[in-house]
Amino acid sequence: KFDSFLAGCREPSCVVLRPTNIVGPKHPYMSTGTKFLQWLDNQLRQDAPTKVFSDEFRNYVWVGDLVAVVLKLIEDFPTSLPPSRLLHCGGPDALTRVDVANLLAAAKGYSLTYEGPEGAALPRVVPTPRADVDLGYASPLCVRMTSGRAEALLG
Repeated sequence: KFDSFLAGCREPSCVVLRPTNIVGPKHPYMSTGTKFLQWLDNQLRQDAPTKVFSDEFRNYVWVGDLVAVVLKLIEDFPTSLPPSRLLHCGGPDALTRVDVANLLAAAKGYSLTYEGPEGAALPRVVPTPRADVDLGYASPLCVRMTSGRAEALLG
């Protein structure tokens, strides 16, 4: 609906970016609060189980890829707007938080297990259905975005 609304508008001359979950290094200007990737990295370094959602699907986009889209739009603006004025910006695959944990552990060389008190290998990542956690608000399990328009813009 929103894309149709934008297509029918002549003014303002704009493009709307709809990013998915943005991942990347910690902000240099934000000293408070921890973002998901930084929290997860810290958790995976601990000898303790970490519950992460196994059934909530989201696309993730690296901050540098999002910056590339913004820079391309700035470079071309206002003489060359993309055919669609609504661009979804996300990664190619919808991942669960378990998927992200496994990818982060592999990238950082972390073991997915640790030695428990009895000497048994215990999992660091514990897949957990989101229904087991009271978020305090409604949120869909699956939010998949197709980023083909943004990819086409970058060529």
